[in-house]
Amino acid sequence: MRFALPVIVNVLAPGAGLILLGRFWTGLVLALLFGVCGELAICGALISPGGIPAWITAAAGALAAGAWLLGQWMLRDRIATLRDPALQQELAVLRNQAAEAVARGDLAEARGLLRIALEIDPDDVDTLVTWARLMTLLGRFDQSHKAWQRVACSGDERYRREAVEAIEKLPT
Repeated sequence: MRFALPVIVNVLAPGAGLILLGRFWTGLVLALLFGVCGELAICGALISPGGIPAWITAAAGALAAGAWLLGQWMLRDRIATLRDPALQQELAVLRNQAAEAVARGDLAEARGLLRIALEIDPDDVDTLVTWARLMTLLGRFDQSHKAWQRVACSGDERYRREAVEAIEKLPT
C-alpha cells in the first residue's frame, strides 16, 4: 500500500512518484522535463501547428515520451530498492552505529549516520524514532516534533504511544 500513490501519480506525471519516495530533485527535474516537452509537443501539434516547426514538435514529443518512460523505470527501480530485504539490515547497521556514537557522546556523527539512513528510506519508522530521540537530545525540538509526527501517523503501533507522549512533552 505504501507504493500505490507514488505509482498512480508517476503514471500521470513522471517524477511525482519519485518525489513521494524521497527523491525530490530527481523527481522534480524529470517532471519539469516531461511538462515542458509535453507542452511544446501539444502546442506544436494542436494549438499552433503552423507556428512551430514539425521537427521541434516531433523532437519535443519524443523527449516527453522518453521522460515518461524514464520516470516509470526510475520509479520501478526505487520501489525495488525499498523492497530489498537487505536494505533493512543496512539501515539497522546505520542505526546501531548512530546509537554507539551517541553512547560515546559523538552526537554529530550520530546525526550524520541517521541522515544517511533517512536519505536511503525517509519513511523507515525505526530510523525516524532514532532521529526524533537524537533531535530531542540536541535540543532541536522542531525537527524532533516533525519526526515524532511522522512516527505517530505512520500506522506502526510499536512507537505510537512513545510518539504521542513525546509530542505532548516537547516545548513549542
